[in-house]
Amino acid sequence: MLCRNCGKELIGMPDNCPKCGAKAGTAPTAGVDNAQLSGRVQAGGVDNAQSSVRAQVESFGGKNKIAAGLLGIFLGWLGIHKFYLGYKKEAVIMLVISLVGLPLCFVIVGGFMIGMMSLIGFIEGIIYLTKSDAAFESLYVQGHKGWF
Repeated sequence: MLCRNCGKELIGMPDNCPKCGAKAGTAPTAGVDNAQLSGRVQAGGVDNAQSSVRAQVESFGGKNKIAAGLLGIFLGWLGIHKFYLGYKKEAVIMLVISLVGLPLCFVIVGGFMIGMMSLIGFIEGIIYLTKSDAAFESLYVQGHKGWF
């Protein structure tokens, strides 16, 4: 995240910019145009990309949309992606349905139960991966949207 006042990169979520002292996120842009800000971001190269990812993970409360998406795709039938995002009630529902269906997997009902949980996990994983970072954070981290 960049300071809206001076354009300095802010790591973590500080209350004030360490360079100009402006309140983070609320100060108007003064004397720094968008071209200068984007140039500073692009000029940073790999170090800036690493700090951007670090800041992104910190801003999501430690939740990474790529990790959540992959967990949903590969282990979604167990509700692991929901445990990862902190949705305990939804995760337990998926886990219980899958575990009840597991011994019945040779019966149509058990296969259907596991299949439905797998499909839900797969769809949610794809949804997580296709959302923008801001949409993922607002819907699934801050908004705590439990299903789809």
